[in-house]
This record gives sequence, structure tokens and C-alpha cells, in this order.
Amino acid sequence: MRPIYLLFLAIFTMSIGFGIMTPAVSLYSVLSFGVNEWELGILGALTSVPYAIAPAFFGRHSDRIGRKPLVFAGAFIYGWVALAYIITPSFIFLAILRILEGICFSLVWPASEAWVGDLSNSGDRGRCLGNYSVAWSSGYMLGPFLLGIIVTYTNVAYSFIMAASLVLASVPLLLKVKASVKKTPELGATGAVGGGFATAAALFAMVVWGISQLAYFFLLPAYTLGIGFPAAYAGYLIGLVTLFRTVVFVAYPRLVERLKGLMLPIGALLIAVSMLMTWAAMDIAFFALASCLLGIAFGMIYAFSLGHMLDRPAKGLYAGLFESSIGIGQIVGPLTMGYVGFAISPSSPYLAMGMLGAASAAAISGILVIAKRRAP
Repeated sequence: MRPIYLLFLAIFTMSIGFGIMTPAVSLYSVLSFGVNEWELGILGALTSVPYAIAPAFFGRHSDRIGRKPLVFAGAFIYGWVALAYIITPSFIFLAILRILEGICFSLVWPASEAWVGDLSNSGDRGRCLGNYSVAWSSGYMLGPFLLGIIVTYTNVAYSFIMAASLVLASVPLLLKVKASVKKTPELGATGAVGGGFATAAALFAMVVWGISQLAYFFLLPAYTLGIGFPAAYAGYLIGLVTLFRTVVFVAYPRLVERLKGLMLPIGALLIAVSMLMTWAAMDIAFFALASCLLGIAFGMIYAFSLGHMLDRPAKGLYAGLFESSIGIGQIVGPLTMGYVGFAISPSSPYLAMGMLGAASAAAISGILVIAKRRAP
């Protein structure tokens, strides 16, 4: 088996565990500790406090020492952090574990993305990025569905055991992947307009992505419980988001060829539409449709932005900047939207995120127009 496919398999396996964890921690916090929306927002943001800074550092470090040690360390530590949730006695310990999750993610994601760049070349990078994105997104898709099954038949604590087992199962696979790092920069698989403005547009889009993604994933379980839906429904709705995100990743090479930089403003506009639909939703079918559109939006923004970053030199550094921009968004999103939900109403964060998506679509379009005009 080619080394890159072993890496995809390892990423898929650990991502199932990661996909279980975010809604599981949210449900566990509500059911076991009775936290409110503001406290949920704090917990959601804590993972992103280290994630706003550490990925750029670890990504640059991976350019020097290689990708394998960092991905291995992140996965191994995360497995034990997931198990520790079972014996957490208080909100303070929940907060500490969330911070540790952020450190583990900072080790795993920039190095694994740069690793894909090392194991591919400019001719097949678009296809490899699509396969990599499918690997992690399909894992995140299965995770919430598994959580829904677990909480239907047992209780949420068992989800932490399942998540830890899956993440630790990826470690032996990582050890078999070729560890060499390519030193020669390669350019050109995304069709992006070059230059700093295009990179700024991609990073800004990922901040918006981070705000919307974690606020939605972390606040939705409490919202759906509050309006009378079974606990499992939150897992299924988040699973739909990840399902349609994965579909976009499968189609990424064809989409980027046809749409190029338009993927960013279209994705931001779809965030606006889906969040406004969630705010107005009255039944599960409407929620489900909004989740599908949100998954398409997340897939378009993430795939294009990552492709642009890995077309830059110093892949580890640019992958780290990519992930740090997500981290910034994931601090802002849960904190601000959690407070909005606490202070106004549980549905109001989705109205706010809809307005943010619309404004972001306009801003990203403007940045890309400037980038195109300044291109040689």
C-alpha cells in the first residue's frame, strides 16, 4: 500500500474518534453538570485557545524535524485525554481537558496536512487533497452517528471509551507511514489567484469557518434538547453536516477546476443561508436541510483554502497558519455565540451567524477582486 493511503487510513480512524468527542463533550456537560449556553461557549472556545497559536509553531517545527513525531504524539496523548472525561469531577476539569484537546489538535493537523503535501506532487495534489479531506471528514461524519447510537442504547460516558479506542488505534498505522519530508517547494493545483491578498482571503474565510463550525457543533445539542428533540438528533444533524462536507471533498478536483476562487464567497453565502434556516426552523426536516447546506459550505471553504496553503512554500508553516486561523475562529465563535444564546435566546446565535456569513461573502469577494487586479 502506498504510504499516503496508510496516512489516509490513520487519519480516517482517528477522525471517527474526534467526531464523537465534540458533541459528546457538549451533551455530557449538559446532562452531567447542567451547564448553560454561556458555559458551553466557554468550553467550546477553550480548545481553541492553544489552537489559535500553537499550530503555526508546530507546523513550522514539522518543517524541521518531520511530520511523524508530531502527529504520533498528538494522537497518543488525545486518546488518554478522551478517557479522562469519564472520571472528570467538575467543570474546572472539563475546562482543563478541553485545553489539552486543543494542544493535541495543534500537533496533529498542521503536520498531517503538510505530510500529504510531502507525499504528493503538483500533478496529483488536488486529488490527494481531496482524498485526505474525504478521509478526515468521513471520520467526523461517522463519529456523531456513532454517538447517536451510543446515547440511544447506553449513556454518553461510553462514547469517550469508543473515541479513545479509535484514536489510539490510529497510532500503529502512523508508525508505518513514510516519514521523509520534501524540501523542494511546488506550486499550482488550486487555480488560486496568487499573492498575499489571496492568502488573506483564504485565512479570513477559515476564521469564519471556525466561528460557524464550532459554534454550531457545540451549541446545537443544547438547542435541540431545549426544543424537545431526543438527544440522538443532535448527533444525526451534525452527521449530516459532515456527510455533505465529505461529498464536496469527493468532488473537489472538479469543483476547483470550474469555480476556482468563487468557492470561497459561495461557501460564505451558503453559511448565511443555512444558519438563517436553522434560526427559522420549526421541524426536523427543516433542520436537516439546513445541515446539508452547511456541510456544502464547510466543504467548499475548507478544501479550497487548504489547497491554496499547500501550494505555498514551507508547507508546514502555511498549514499551521491555516489551522491557527481556524483556532481564532473557534475561540470567537463559541464565546460570542454562546453569550448571545445565553443573553437573548437559544435560537439567536444562528441569526447572528447568518448575518456574519452574508457579510463575509461580500468581504471575501472584495479581497479576491483586489488580488486579481494586483496579479501580474
